[in-house]
Parts: sequence; structure tokens; C-alpha cells
Amino acid sequence: MSTVARGAGGQEARDRACYELIDRSRERSEWNLAAREARLALGGFVVSHLPMMLGLFETTVGEVAIIHLFCYSPALISLARRRSRVAPGSPFGIWVHVMLVVLSISLAFDLRDSVRFLFA
Repeated sequence: MSTVARGAGGQEARDRACYELIDRSRERSEWNLAAREARLALGGFVVSHLPMMLGLFETTVGEVAIIHLFCYSPALISLARRRSRVAPGSPFGIWVHVMLVVLSISLAFDLRDSVRFLFA
């Protein structure tokens, strides 16, 4: 009887250790995904401003708006898809929601400015 009890307790300990390992793995993968998305957002920002910094063209509001539409729309779509799987109170969740608001407002103005530029 004592070996059965020790066996059951040992199984519980192994299960608990396994669940802890799975939780740590999820946290690492969540962090890696957060870091990847943050790098993509930074990359989109740099790519959208690089032509202006290098003086490749005369920058007007309409041209900048078009560049923003191409560089920021994928980030907005990616973050919008990810939003339901992110804990809103976590640092990454706060970042995702702030970025969604900032990108949405920015793209609304960029869409307006790019339409004015293209059809003016």
C-alpha cells in the first residue's frame, strides 16, 4: 500500500513539473513572438522613414501617407489578429493595444492624405 501511495505522489510531482515546464515554454514562446513583433514594428517605422532620410524624393504629406499605408497596414493586421490571444494586463498586451490605437488613428489620417494626394 505504501508503494502505491508513493507512486501516486510521485506521479503528481511529475505532472506538476511537466505543467511548470509547459508554462515556462509558453512564456518563452510568447516573449519570442513579442520580440519578433516589436522588431517588425520598428522595422516598418525605419523603412517608412528611410527614403526621406536619404533624400530619395521630395517629401510631401501625400507621399509619406502612401508609404505609411504600405508599411503600417501589415503591422495593424498582425496585431489585430494577435489581440485576442494576448493578456491585456501584461506588458506585451498593453503594448499591443496601444499600438493598435496609434496605428489605427495614424492610418486613418494617412488614408485621407493619400487619397487627397492621388486624386488632387
